[in-house]
Amino acid sequence: MLTSVKSGFFCHSQHRSLTSLRKKAPYPTVDISAALADEEGIKTGDWVEIETRAGLARFRAKVEAKLSHETVIAEFGWWQACPDFGKPSYPVKGEYSSNYNSLISGDSYDPVSGALPLRSFRCRIRRLNDFELIRRPWEGRKTFKVIELKKEADNVTTVTFQSNSEGYLPDYEPGQHITVSCCPMSDSEEIVTRAYSLTGPAFVHDRKTYSISVRHQKATDEKGEYVEGIMSSYINTHLQIGKDVELTPPGGNFIVPLNAVQPVVIFAGGIGITPFISYLESINPQAEGPEIWLFYANQNSRLHAFKKRIAELNASIDRLKVINIYNQPLDCDIPGLDYDRAGYVGAGDVEAYLIENNARYYMCGPQPMMDAISRGLQERGVPAFAIFYEIFRSPTKINNDPSLRHKVIFAKSGREEIWTTDKGTLLNFGEKTWD
Repeated sequence: MLTSVKSGFFCHSQHRSLTSLRKKAPYPTVDISAALADEEGIKTGDWVEIETRAGLARFRAKVEAKLSHETVIAEFGWWQACPDFGKPSYPVKGEYSSNYNSLISGDSYDPVSGALPLRSFRCRIRRLNDFELIRRPWEGRKTFKVIELKKEADNVTTVTFQSNSEGYLPDYEPGQHITVSCCPMSDSEEIVTRAYSLTGPAFVHDRKTYSISVRHQKATDEKGEYVEGIMSSYINTHLQIGKDVELTPPGGNFIVPLNAVQPVVIFAGGIGITPFISYLESINPQAEGPEIWLFYANQNSRLHAFKKRIAELNASIDRLKVINIYNQPLDCDIPGLDYDRAGYVGAGDVEAYLIENNARYYMCGPQPMMDAISRGLQERGVPAFAIFYEIFRSPTKINNDPSLRHKVIFAKSGREEIWTTDKGTLLNFGEKTWD
């Protein structure tokens, strides 16, 4: 029995074109029971088709364990395009419609109120076959093997992973990431998880691998003591080919759209180039589109990751303009060859006509850099909604009393477990509990 709901993120059928809201609910969804999903071979994230005597519409499935077997709950609303987030519109009617109204007949109605049967209508549901099951995203973590390690610059290593299981891997959207989990410390069995942007082309036929690039994070703390990132240190100094790690499927809401309608301006600082490498690798050089500007800030050529590859892409993509900026150039760094200017990247680097043409701005790098650029852009009249940025933070390590114990209740299942500080974060604890 088909019924409808309205998303709490949208006002009736409005606002699906707003990036901040579309990120929270990017696709039209339908909730189905676990039993019905098993019968129809449906998993969360699959596109499905709902059919009634009045029409057809497609939605992305969300499996709810506690939902009644005979209840199907589909989302109501129109779906306008959201080009800044790379999400399309869906037609009001026809083969690719996601319009709930097209499923309901007006033949019968309540004689008192005149209301149509929007809350109760018989339907059928089936999984769509226009995607490859062997490329369906997996759930949770999956074991991959390191098959290649490559130095991109001083203290930057590109890692290529291949799945240990058969079949092909799902594609992703430029800017998205995976999480990597392993035991990087030789004296501990603690699993450490970090998120890293994917760096290869977003769309690959018969995909078998993923790649990331990681800079060895080094710093001095407030006490003047040397510290380094646990995972980044391991990847750059100890990780070996053949090592097994666990990955989650590609995901994330930082997406640089390939179908942008306004000029795209990118600010990257150091290893913050990684989400944009995927974007540049995914562009069709022959395709028409708005101009793209990349302002890439590094200290010098020694730390300039992807220098050769970006130069190749710059030469092959006519609408791409790359500006390399060094704030500590080496004596051997040649202006006009290794870099375009010395100094720091800023909002002042953007040509006025780009602002007048409503360019969209994407950035990833040190937080002070992004804060300064965002502030400067807004002072020049750029609206906040036109600025997008990606931030990755390593979780803070907290030294709690090992004797502390807390009861954790998993609401949907009702399961209760005891958490102690030696079991890591609540997220890691929950994942291990359900493994």
